[in-house]
Amino acid sequence: MPFTKKVKEKSPSSTPLPSTEGAAPNEGSQLPEKELEAAKKILDAMYDYRTADGFDPSKLFHRKVNKRVIPAYYDTIKEPVALSTIKAKLNQRTYQNFSQF
Repeated sequence: MPFTKKVKEKSPSSTPLPSTEGAAPNEGSQLPEKELEAAKKILDAMYDYRTADGFDPSKLFHRKVNKRVIPAYYDTIKEPVALSTIKAKLNQRTYQNFSQF
């Protein structure tokens, strides 16, 4: 099934990232604010993306893939990370640099 670009340029995220305002940033975080915002925009784009028929491919990766349901997934993907984990790490400012994202 071919993928297309988002229909709306600025559609709101179906799973918005909570604001980090007021949250205590991780003291060890060295990720500059500009890079943090870029990472959040990338993640939002992944959540917002839909195929031409409206399918949300990101939904498959919101949580870790169930090992009992698809055991072969873990043979191929050695270090799986759910999108929800990435979102939490961004909000907690866990990433030390952009390459960790």
